[in-house]
Amino acid sequence: MKFRLKAASGPLTGQTFDLGVDVTHIGSDAAMDVVLEGIGEQHAKITSQDGGLVIEPISGSAVFLNGEAIEGPQGLTSGDEIRLENLRLVLQAPGLKPQRILDTAKPKRSRPWLKIGLGVALAAAVAMAYVYWQHPEVLEGLLLHLQSNPETP
Repeated sequence: MKFRLKAASGPLTGQTFDLGVDVTHIGSDAAMDVVLEGIGEQHAKITSQDGGLVIEPISGSAVFLNGEAIEGPQGLTSGDEIRLENLRLVLQAPGLKPQRILDTAKPKRSRPWLKIGLGVALAAAVAMAYVYWQHPEVLEGLLLHLQSNPETP
């Protein structure tokens, strides 16, 4: 399966970086597979192992996986957020939705009462507009009645 990293912050937001088949080195050095400014020259590497991916910091660089600092190799899944310094990247497997999104997705609830209420309000507004334009004397009489009898609901 082909994986890629998608920048989720900073000036590279939206840019994608395809991962290599075996190992992808990430850093600011021009010799890296994925070159990103503002991080260590050799910051991290992503390795393919047993059909999955593993990320590992290089030379004690700060690497965060889903908000947690990691110090050694950690397994990756589609949708994981990787932070290197101030850059956020999301691991993507094209065509697959991240499992945590699938797990937290809730079906949308139907709200028929909301549609009914909006329909009634719209119908009342249309009726009032009709009466106002076609029979303004009816509204004038109603207003005079309400002014003379403020206790009447």
